[in-house]
Amino acid sequence: MKRVYVTCKQIVDAKARAVGSEQPTMDERIAELVRLSAERTSRWETVLLLGDARTIEAARKWHRLVWEMERIARGELSADGVWEYAWTASYFERTRFYEAARRDLGIADATLPASVP
Repeated sequence: MKRVYVTCKQIVDAKARAVGSEQPTMDERIAELVRLSAERTSRWETVLLLGDARTIEAARKWHRLVWEMERIARGELSADGVWEYAWTASYFERTRFYEAARRDLGIADATLPASVP
């Protein structure tokens, strides 16, 4: 999911620059996003199969935000006012997922050090 998240950011940043010569690169980035999204869907099943309820709930929240970011990157949803929210919220939801997964794995100190998006 993190690779989808990062690829979405790269696409949105490139679109913001709106450089015409980047179009082939943009098409390649969108193709990579489609590939990564399919991979994410496949790996999602592992989380559902092996994660506890808290981990799955945290993963779903992050998953939904990344899906929203993906829709923005593909041009299916306007970025106006939504992108910054989705980017920032997904950062915090990713941290919550990591902490829930670490607890689920039995890591004694599951809390991650504080950082900023």
